[in-house]
Amino acid sequence: MANFTRREFLQTGLAAGTLAVSRSLPLIAQRGSATDMITLGRSGVKVTRLAFGTGTVSGQVQRELGQDGFTRLVRYAYDRGIRFFETSESYDEMHRMLGIALKGIPRDSYQLMSKVTTRDGVNPQQKFDELRRLANTEYFDIMLLHWQHTALQVAMIRMNHTGKSMDAEDYATQGPGKVAEVVTHVQEVRKQGMGVISMKLAGEGSFDREDRRKAMRFALRNAGVDCVTVGYKSPAEVNEAIENLNLALE
Repeated sequence: MANFTRREFLQTGLAAGTLAVSRSLPLIAQRGSATDMITLGRSGVKVTRLAFGTGTVSGQVQRELGQDGFTRLVRYAYDRGIRFFETSESYDEMHRMLGIALKGIPRDSYQLMSKVTTRDGVNPQQKFDELRRLANTEYFDIMLLHWQHTALQVAMIRMNHTGKSMDAEDYATQGPGKVAEVVTHVQEVRKQGMGVISMKLAGEGSFDREDRRKAMRFALRNAGVDCVTVGYKSPAEVNEAIENLNLALE
C-alpha cells in the first residue's frame, strides 16, 4: 500500500486518516448527551457521541427500507441531533443511498466516515475517490483502513458486555470474544491518543432492550470508548439508542 502524508489524504478527500482494528480501543466518556460533539483522540475530528450506522447485516436492513424510507430515517436522526454517519465499501449500495439521503444538508454540519480494505500493492486513492463519488461528497471526515496494524488516529472495535459478535484472535471463531482482553486493548490504544468508536452494541441484533442498555453502558463506562455507532431501521430505534446512551452517561 502506498504511503500518504496527511496533506495528501486531505487532497484526495480525507479529513482524517484512521485505522480500523478488530480487537480494541478506548476513551473515557464524560457526562453529557448522545448528541454532544466530542473530539476523537488527537485526530481533531469532532463527532456526535452517537453515530448513525448503515451496516446492519452488512446494510441489508437499511437497504430494505428503500431509498425513500432510508432518507426519512436519516433525516429523522439528523433532526434529533445525530450528526455522524458511517458506512463501508462492504455495505453494498449504502454509499449511494447515504449520499442521496444527505443531499441538500450543509456538508459542514455533519461528519461522514467510511471503511475500506487495504491490500498489498494496491493504491487506496482510487477506492477513496470512487467512494466519494458514490456518496456525493467532496471528502470523508474519517476513513478507516481494515487490517492495518500501524496506529493512526482513530480506531473502531466491536464491544459489548457479553462478547457476542466480537472479534477474536482467530477471525473464524464462532465463540464469544474475550471481553476483558478487548477492554485492555482499548485502554492501551487510548493511551496512545487514538479516538475510539465502538460497534456491535446490540450483539448483531440479538440483544433485548435490557442488554442493549447494558452494552451501551459497558462500552462507555467500562471500556471507555469515545463514540458508538448503531444501525437503525426505524425512528423508534433511533430514539431508544439516544435514550440508552443518555442513561449510560448519567
